[in-house]
Amino acid sequence: MGAVKYLLGDETARLTPDTFVAFCLEHEPELRHLLETRLVQTNAVPRSLALRIGLTRVDADAVHLVDVGASAGIHLRVDRFGYIVGGRQFGDPASPVQIEAELRGDAPLPDLDAIPAIASATGVDLAPVDVTDREQRRWLEALVWPESTREAELLQAALGVVAGDPPAVLAGDATDVLPALDVPRPRVVFTAATRMHVPAERKEQFDAAVHAFADYWISLEKPAGDGAGIFVLHPDGNEELVAVAGARVQWIEPRA
Repeated sequence: MGAVKYLLGDETARLTPDTFVAFCLEHEPELRHLLETRLVQTNAVPRSLALRIGLTRVDADAVHLVDVGASAGIHLRVDRFGYIVGGRQFGDPASPVQIEAELRGDAPLPDLDAIPAIASATGVDLAPVDVTDREQRRWLEALVWPESTREAELLQAALGVVAGDPPAVLAGDATDVLPALDVPRPRVVFTAATRMHVPAERKEQFDAAVHAFADYWISLEKPAGDGAGIFVLHPDGNEELVAVAGARVQWIEPRA
């Protein structure tokens, strides 16, 4: 679907099952090339809210943030977005990126403005996306589902913010990059729907590399409750479930 949308653009949403198949048959060489040379890389912008919530549990004045599976590095600019949760405003109210989420449950929402400063931000990705390259940006935009117009608008706005000050995103496998990465402490690693793409035979090695590198590991990977858990692994080895989020972080349920 992403490859078709890359070629067809917004018209993809108008395809019926029959015309979708016909388009694929007609454009098989172009689609085959995309499928053989591209990776599934998404920067679902609302996931920055999951990182923001996790950062409220980090005990430090300033941290060095590393996003593994960073694509274009959007989440590395977590401190430059605005957030509206349960009708309350956090972050930068003047940012062109305003992430909204429904607040569920009875537990209080953490103060999303009480987070450490981001002293440095670095990404790691198998195939980094250059936000200043229009064609590379198009691939990220193509991976947004055709009917998800709000998510597409958020992505375009976030890409604009990141393009104004792109963070460093290093190419490579995290298991190789992290041990050689010279980043001061305290270090915060963020992963969102990244570990699920690690081959089963390499998951143990991936986890070991993150554990050895990170002081805090904030993740949006594992199911919890009715959604995905926002977990924080602390320096003492304790893993805390801070909140549960909807699949696209369209709602948040804090945990006491």
